[in-house]
Amino acid sequence: MFILFLSTIAYLTPAATAFGNVGWKYYLLFIVLTVINTPIVWYVFPETKGLSLEEIGEKFGDEVVVHLADIAGERREHLDQESFSQDEKPVPISAPQHIETVETGSIE
Repeated sequence: MFILFLSTIAYLTPAATAFGNVGWKYYLLFIVLTVINTPIVWYVFPETKGLSLEEIGEKFGDEVVVHLADIAGERREHLDQESFSQDEKPVPISAPQHIETVETGSIE
């Protein structure tokens, strides 16, 4: 974010003078910079869509002890069951359920 704001200052400070001298051609600067930066971002920045936090951490150099993505679904469910005590069962993630409210007496 810091570099974004620095570059914004660097481009917008001379913008009034640049538009006065070269007019619409100042937009070419932004087009050229976008054309240069797009392949850099595409090939250098790691893709994190659809990855777990552990997998994202691994892409950025963190050591990951257990790779859950490589475990079959049956084994993963078994590990989930082992990680909870008998009193605590994992709550499946689902759509919000309708919650009925009980109306209480008014406070005077």
